[in-house]
Amino acid sequence: MDLFERNLKILNRIDGSLARRMERTRALPSAEVLEAKNGSLTLKVDGAALHSTYDPVREAMVSVERFLEKEPGPGPIFVLGLGFGYHVERLHRAAPSSPLILVEPTPGIFRLALEKIEMEGILAPCRRVFVGEAVDEVFARINEKSLLRGGYRVFVHPPSLKMSRAYLDRLLAGLEAREILAGLRLNILVVPPVYGGSLPVADYCVRALRRMGHTVTTVDNSKYLGLFKEIEGVTTNRFHQRQLQGSLTQHLSEIVMARCLNLKPDLILALAQAPLTPEILDRMKRFGMLTAFWFVEDFRELPYWREVAAGYGHFFAIQRREAFEESGGLDGVDFHYLPLACDPRVHRPVILNDRERKRYGSEVSFVGAGYYNRRVFFEGLLDLDFKIWGTEWDLLSPLSRAVQEGGRRVTAREAVKIFNGSAINVNLHSSTYHRGVNPAGDFVNPRTFEIASSRGFQLVDRRSDLGELFQPGRELVCFETIEDLRDKIAYYLSHREEREEIAANGQRRARRDHTYQKRMTRILEAVVEGNLSRFRELKRSIQTPERLIAEAGPETELGRFLRRFRDRDRLTLDTITSEIRRGRGRLTEPEVIFLLMEEFSKQGRKSLGEQ
Repeated sequence: MDLFERNLKILNRIDGSLARRMERTRALPSAEVLEAKNGSLTLKVDGAALHSTYDPVREAMVSVERFLEKEPGPGPIFVLGLGFGYHVERLHRAAPSSPLILVEPTPGIFRLALEKIEMEGILAPCRRVFVGEAVDEVFARINEKSLLRGGYRVFVHPPSLKMSRAYLDRLLAGLEAREILAGLRLNILVVPPVYGGSLPVADYCVRALRRMGHTVTTVDNSKYLGLFKEIEGVTTNRFHQRQLQGSLTQHLSEIVMARCLNLKPDLILALAQAPLTPEILDRMKRFGMLTAFWFVEDFRELPYWREVAAGYGHFFAIQRREAFEESGGLDGVDFHYLPLACDPRVHRPVILNDRERKRYGSEVSFVGAGYYNRRVFFEGLLDLDFKIWGTEWDLLSPLSRAVQEGGRRVTAREAVKIFNGSAINVNLHSSTYHRGVNPAGDFVNPRTFEIASSRGFQLVDRRSDLGELFQPGRELVCFETIEDLRDKIAYYLSHREEREEIAANGQRRARRDHTYQKRMTRILEAVVEGNLSRFRELKRSIQTPERLIAEAGPETELGRFLRRFRDRDRLTLDTITSEIRRGRGRLTEPEVIFLLMEEFSKQGRKSLGEQ
């Protein structure tokens, strides 16, 4: 076994997929391997040395000693740049209790190191190794594994930084963003749609952000659903309907704008089909408001995203950028791939009583709307104990005998009971033009995460990105045709223990990697990373009660007044004046001053709104 094979075997224990990728990777052609004066190997790329040409081991020892003097303490060390890894090996020797997270931007350099250097002492202490992966992917995987929880340090290999400046600068910005966010409580406005599939997603986002400690306000647009529906009864002319709905959307946009001017949120987070027009988004941008958009729909089915994408500061989608770029419309857009998720407090195992099991239980079930492909495909399951739950099903078709309770809408809590009461949950993604499985399907629907988190066993149609989110065969099972689905239904109905083991694996994965708190964390990290100077200043300017009391003097009249707010994480003018108005009796001097300050602030916001 040669050196490369031995190193590959070590790498395989850390990351099998990376080891397989390295087998197919070629060493960097522009790299030159040399022997240093002390006999160690060193490396040059395009004439620039990545290590000392005299004594790379001594060089690494000095740089690591300086680093640990400046950054003492426990916790993982984030190592940016590998070269031939002398500094990585020395870091492990000097700080053996600190796991290492290694990032090498250039796959060809990593391949060369595997060929030329004994890697046991370099790879063994690494908790994770990233080679040539997109920066967003690096942070997504770090978040999934909670690798940086509890603090970390960053060791930068300077020659690697020079060689891959843009890439490593992005990583450094992302790491700083995470430091800024630690302990920072933001004021966030969430804008949901009037109706549709992203409405419950907005609710899950709000809950997740509040659990993370942020102050969250939402605009209840769902109460305007009746108005939208009434428009359809006013006229059958589609042009007039669109005009009226556009006018109503403009009105709702102005309401959101008014809330923003009043609340002054640190971030405005909108969900797919939120009633925010391009004009309002442009005005928000001119006023310096930060906006983010999570497009949790299939971009091919709802092409309106082209009209608004450029208006948002940050654009998140459940499909990858490459898919969007086929349609254009992303020029200048800060795009991030962000799959859907689950809420473990809602999507959880439940025990059904006899009455509930009779109502919600079956051998095979499906929860969802009656899209064309499902209406066609599910006719092949009608000879089974099969229940269909959800809306938009043709009750005059043969499927009607499987549709439950008149095809009414199912609540999230009821869906969880169905997931738990069904031996097998079929999960067929929607399509308006296929007769079954979409062979080019890419996005993963919320049901995939919700069934898994509920510890339900699911058979799901194969999707191109599914394998990166769950391990097929271990955490869920995929099907491709109606014949394949029927065969797998028969098999898993007769193999209960195997079914339950897969469901348990899926639940662990969903709750570890795919919660709404994880997704909200990713959104906030990306927003802070893209606006570092703004959030640096925000963190410096956050007024805590302790800080204000200390500045005022604990025994002054103002200091004594501020003591009543000691239990607050963040003190704002609105918080103080609201408390004053709940009081009784004669106003104190500090109370009068704060009320005057509020009035001046209102006049300033009014002037801004008139511009």
